[in-house]
Amino acid sequence: MAVSGGGPYLREQATFAPIPSLYNKSVSLRYTDGRHIMQVTVSIAYAGGGSNAPVLAMPDLSGVAGWQTSFAYVTGAAGTWSASAAWVRACWSSWPPASALA
Repeated sequence: MAVSGGGPYLREQATFAPIPSLYNKSVSLRYTDGRHIMQVTVSIAYAGGGSNAPVLAMPDLSGVAGWQTSFAYVTGAAGTWSASAAWVRACWSSWPPASALA
């Protein structure tokens, strides 16, 4: 876990190790300091595929209407984070199943 540069406030960032091809759905980063929760989830395709160590970072929301810098984490804040990769396995060979057409 690192702090992303740029922008007027701290933004969390995680760099994943290369992700095995079994995890073909998404990667996710979640961080909370007890007051706020930040979560970023993107598809494996958006993250550049699993083989190249994707990087996820909280986006810079400072230009979004309604965003207040007080929503962001402060320097020295203690919190917990998790990072994960998800997979989907097809359990059928055709859709709809033949039994649904009977």
